[in-house]
Amino acid sequence: MEAGSIELLGVLVPDVGRLVNRMWCYFAPDVTPAVAPVPAEQGLTCIEVPEQELLAMALDGRIDHALNLAVLFLAVSKARLSAA
Repeated sequence: MEAGSIELLGVLVPDVGRLVNRMWCYFAPDVTPAVAPVPAEQGLTCIEVPEQELLAMALDGRIDHALNLAVLFLAVSKARLSAA
């Protein structure tokens, strides 16, 4: 996918007890399929999910990783995704 712009949602601290790494979270409002797609890394599968299905996946436990949920929360809190 290609994005005309990206917006920083926030920076998270995934493991304050042991590490000093940071996780920068971005939102791209208008993406389009890439003209020349980059091959996916081995073992990764890209899927497209509509916004409301994405949030339903978070609510019903199909998305259950805390860092993924944190990024969704940032997007909702900044009105980039609608929780309605």
